[in-house]
Amino acid sequence: MDSWQRQLAIGVLILSALALASLLPGRSVRIELRVLVIGFLSLLLILPVVIFLLVALSLGSTI
Repeated sequence: MDSWQRQLAIGVLILSALALASLLPGRSVRIELRVLVIGFLSLLLILPVVIFLLVALSLGSTI
């Protein structure tokens, strides 16, 4: 894996961990709408990067 692919994978892991943490309810039982929107937008940002990373790694391309 190239260095840019490794950095991209680390960034995806960090963003997905942040998205999962924002989706988890806090100390209160109810989940605020703002947290759901932030989690959903983070998921929308993460999915294309994950798909690109999987395709790039499966093809073995060095773009």
